[in-house]
Amino acid sequence: MEAPSISLTRRLKKTPLALSPTKFLAFRENPKENRMTAYGHLPGEVIECLSIAVELRKKEVVDAYGNVSLRVGFRLGGGIDQDPQKAPFKYPDSGIYITSVEEGSPADEAGLKQHDKILQVNGADFTMMTHERAVKFVKQSNVLHILVARADLPPAPAPLCIPFTAVRDCVFDCPNMSDEWCGKGKILCDLGVSLFKCGQCVEPDLEASLCVDRKWQHLCDSENTVPCVKTSNCVFQEWILDGKDDCGDGSDEDPCKSKMLSCYNSTTRKPPTTPISTTRKPFVRKDKCEDNEFHCQSGECIEKERVLDGSLDCVDSSDEKYCKDHGLCPESRPCAFHEDIAAFGCGCPRGQTPDKRGICR
Repeated sequence: MEAPSISLTRRLKKTPLALSPTKFLAFRENPKENRMTAYGHLPGEVIECLSIAVELRKKEVVDAYGNVSLRVGFRLGGGIDQDPQKAPFKYPDSGIYITSVEEGSPADEAGLKQHDKILQVNGADFTMMTHERAVKFVKQSNVLHILVARADLPPAPAPLCIPFTAVRDCVFDCPNMSDEWCGKGKILCDLGVSLFKCGQCVEPDLEASLCVDRKWQHLCDSENTVPCVKTSNCVFQEWILDGKDDCGDGSDEDPCKSKMLSCYNSTTRKPPTTPISTTRKPFVRKDKCEDNEFHCQSGECIEKERVLDGSLDCVDSSDEKYCKDHGLCPESRPCAFHEDIAAFGCGCPRGQTPDKRGICR
């Protein structure tokens, strides 16, 4: 199902629509006054609702046993895998609904109410989602940008149309901000990171390789790494103050501000670190490799013989998964490894064909 199209009513024409990316949604210090509203409907059917956009930050809660958890303050019900007539509230359709809101919780303070239908969370369309996936999606983020539909309001007027050039241009033209959503089969990531003003839309399979805010998330299980401040990434201590924004939020290049490491008088030199005993080969990032070496996407160099040998040698696994993550080649010329130049490319040189491992022979 497509994202809802929203039209502006007369009483809302003075509502400022060109919000800056830093004010991604209308909810801020006073949600009851800053809330952006508009009547709307889904293509093919009319939903009499008011669309409300809010930003919701989870609250840290410590129980009597000292366990720390993040609370959002609402429960979900429904989904395309559920029977709406057997639900406690008998939902009108197979959408995702808020079944309860905890008093005084972030959800309550944001103005969310019981029976609200969730249309979107962090750019993902919730109108065609299973219950389990919806719950998992809400749990994985500490900050939630939510669009809900509120029932029992007058029917929606005709849809508002905007030029296609105004879609994903970092300016909210539609009252419900749907012109900045991602299309079908894509997810929103990198919202607010250094390289992207308003995030980017990527296919779920390419999330780990293309999304800057989670590209190095898998390093959090490695030794000698430090968590970034605003993204899900972790970086090696050797990467701090190396002139490259690996975190995506700049915190690895400004450790004093982010408190990743103790501050030193000079922010231009790399602070000393205590070596950690490990059996792995030290990670060394280079701008250029030798002729007989493969340049990993994560920056280090390895012998070309170690590419596609079944062992993950690059930190980002690009020596084994390059074609899957980055090799966007036509079917007539599939991605393959060229030993003569120690690099991947589309197809093989004349007279060669890829073997079972994908190496041109």
